[in-house]
Amino acid sequence: MNNTNLAFILGSGRCGTKALVKMLAGTPDLEAHHEYVRYYYQKEAVLYFEGLISCEEMCVRLASIYDGATYYSEAKTFLDSSHKLVWCADVLQKTYPKAKYVHLIRDGRKVASSFYNKLNIHQDKATKEFREYKASIKWETYNLPMPPPSEKYWWPTTEYNTRWERICWYWATMNDIIERFVVKSDSESIQIRLEDLTTNINELKRFLDFVEVPFRASYWDALQRPDHVYVPINYSLSSWQREKFNEIATSTMERLGYNINEDEYNVKY
Repeated sequence: MNNTNLAFILGSGRCGTKALVKMLAGTPDLEAHHEYVRYYYQKEAVLYFEGLISCEEMCVRLASIYDGATYYSEAKTFLDSSHKLVWCADVLQKTYPKAKYVHLIRDGRKVASSFYNKLNIHQDKATKEFREYKASIKWETYNLPMPPPSEKYWWPTTEYNTRWERICWYWATMNDIIERFVVKSDSESIQIRLEDLTTNINELKRFLDFVEVPFRASYWDALQRPDHVYVPINYSLSSWQREKFNEIATSTMERLGYNINEDEYNVKY
């Protein structure tokens, strides 16, 4: 319907974006998705992040998704929860300045550990191949074909050489982008930490009030155990991993309210 509202949950990934959507499943007057049709924009979002397509091109791509999604939705609110939209968050906010935005945050050490041990992202070979493709465009010295639309290629890149450092950079950079282009914009937004959502019922109620969903006890119950778990193991950081994470992400951790000198918590599955 034409008056459907639009809301986004943005985060670094591995921070509860899918858990919140599963929690909200079946809520009346709410159509909630996790990474809605992401394969339709993931490649373009990376190209935009890397400066290979324009803001206008990215805007057209996003509008082709969410204009129709809200028009044809029968719910009061259409919500999409995704970390891949962060790659083009400035365009998203400019395209939908009246949408509501939730910045979902989690301790970067737990996010980085989860990405590193449980998901096949920022792999050395795929990263090297995408860098070579990007260089071929920048320098116009040779013409490499664009990598296929396989998810392993299409992630924002950095100059860090180890996979662990790239993942630490990813966590810090995604949160920095959300703060810069969404939280500090004129759009209506809130910041919530996953650790607070799962331990403080008032924080859950604050989130629900923001997305205009009445509180249910079942929502609280759903957050008491981890969801969207690929490998139910708590991985602690090595001394080298902790050192590199601190070098890359300390300023972001402190700004988001985490004490870098405290040990990371253990997740109980």
